[in-house]
Amino acid sequence: MMHGGSARDLEAEYTKVMDDALETLRWARLHSHEPQTSETLRVLQAKLGYLAQSMSWRADGSEAEAESALGVAQGKSFREQYSIRQMWEEMWWSH
Repeated sequence: MMHGGSARDLEAEYTKVMDDALETLRWARLHSHEPQTSETLRVLQAKLGYLAQSMSWRADGSEAEAESALGVAQGKSFREQYSIRQMWEEMWWSH
């Protein structure tokens, strides 16, 4: 995770997450009949939610929060990102 990274670095990290998401969707399309596909798509859904939250926080000027949410989208461990994940989930369900 970048701390104090530039906007360009953050854009590159966003692109990596989106590229990974596209690859996952391509895989799911080819394996739609397999039982693990639904779980793979649920994980992808969560990652994309964190990516969206990261982008939102970045737009609001909350760089530290944006980087933390991006970390979860990139698959950082729960323990590593616990506080930001908990905060995001509380915000998500409060709407």
